[in-house]
Amino acid sequence: MSVVTILKDPPSCLSDANSHLSNARTNNNMPTNINKIVDGFPHPTIVPITGVPNYESIDNLNLQFNANAASIQSNLGDGLLGLLYLTVTPAEYNMLSNIAFVPPANPGNIPAIATNATAAQISAATQTHNTRLANFKEYLATDKALKQQVIGAINNMYLRTLRHCITGFANVTTCQMIDHLYVSYGRLSPSDLQDNDTCLQTAYNPNQPIEALIDQVKDAVSLAAAIRAPYSPAQIIAVAYTLMFSTGMFPEACREWRHHPIVEQMWSNFKTAFTEAHQDYHDSQLTSQQAGYHHANSAMAYQHDIAKAIVNLATATASDCTTIANLTTTNSNLTQELVQAISKLNLAQADLTSIKVKLASKTRTKTGSNTDTRNFTPNTNYCWTHGYKVNRSHTSETCNNPGTGHQKDAT
Repeated sequence: MSVVTILKDPPSCLSDANSHLSNARTNNNMPTNINKIVDGFPHPTIVPITGVPNYESIDNLNLQFNANAASIQSNLGDGLLGLLYLTVTPAEYNMLSNIAFVPPANPGNIPAIATNATAAQISAATQTHNTRLANFKEYLATDKALKQQVIGAINNMYLRTLRHCITGFANVTTCQMIDHLYVSYGRLSPSDLQDNDTCLQTAYNPNQPIEALIDQVKDAVSLAAAIRAPYSPAQIIAVAYTLMFSTGMFPEACREWRHHPIVEQMWSNFKTAFTEAHQDYHDSQLTSQQAGYHHANSAMAYQHDIAKAIVNLATATASDCTTIANLTTTNSNLTQELVQAISKLNLAQADLTSIKVKLASKTRTKTGSNTDTRNFTPNTNYCWTHGYKVNRSHTSETCNNPGTGHQKDAT
C-alpha cells in the first residue's frame, strides 16, 4: 500500500524539486494581482447603475462581466472560454463548451509526495501541484477582481443581504452576486417568458446559416437562465431537434441523431452533427446551381420549344373556345324556344279543360216529344239526332225518336 506524506523538511535529494517549486511560485506569468487583472480586462471601467437595477441594466452589466471573465486565458474547461464560468450559470457555460468546467480546488502550498518516491516522481508531482496551485490562484484572483467591479457598479443597499457582518463579501462569489441581482431586481413578467419561449421555437429557415439557429437557442436559454427559469438540457435538445426536423431538409442527420445513445445527445454534439449536415446541404445546393449553369444553353432551347408549343396550344384553345361559345349560344336559343312552346302548350291545355267544364255544365233543352228528360243527368252518351247531353240510356243506337238520316252507329 502506498503512503503519501507531506514533506516539511525534504532531504537533500529533493533540493532540485524544491528549487523548481520556488521558481514556479516566483516566476509565475499568470496574473494574481487584482489591479493588474482589472487593467487587462476589455472593460476595466464599469459605469455604475443609477437607481434600482432592472433586467436591462443587470443584463448589460453581465455582458461586460462575461467579456472580462472570458478574456483571462485558462486551460480549464475547453480552454477557449477563459474563466467565463465565473459570471454565467453552468447551463449557459455548457451551451458554449464541449467540456464541462470544474472549478479548481485549493491544492495547498506544499505538494503531496509519496514515500520513497524517485526524483523524477517528485519532480512530476511538484510540477502538477504547481499547475493546480497556479490555476486556483488565478481563478480566485479573477473572481475577486470581477466581484470588485460588481460592488463598484451596484449601490451597496442592493447587495447588503449578501454582506456578512464580519467577513463582508469575502465568501460571496461574483456569480452569486449576479444571481442575487437577477432574482431580486431582474424579474420578467409571464408574458416576457412566453415571448422568450416563442422565440426559442421560431421555425428555422435552412437557407440561413446554422449559426442563426444556434444563436436563437442560446439567446433564449441565456435569458431563461438569467431570470432563473432555465430550460433543462433535454428540453433544449428536443426543441433544437424539432426545428431541424421540421425543415424537412435533413432526414439523414435527424435519423442518425435519433440513433445516438441518450447520454451522447448533448448540445455540443448536436451543434457538431447538424453543422456538418447543414454544410452538406449547402454544398448540394451549390452543386445543383452549377449543374444548371453548365446546361443553360440546352435548357434555353428546350424552353424555346416549350414556348412555341404553348403558343400553338393557345391558338387551338382560342379556336375551340369560339366553337364552344357558338354552341352555347345556339343551345341557349333552343332552350328559350322550348320554354315558349311548353308555355303555349300549357295555355292550350288550360283552354281545353275550360271548354270541357263548360260543356259539362250545359243542359240541352228541346220542346216536343223528341225530348227525353227522364232521369236526365250529364253524361258522355251521344245521339246522332239529339246531340251530346242525353239520358244515360239514350244513344244513337237506342234512340226512340230518330231524325232524318239518323246514324245508329254514330258516337
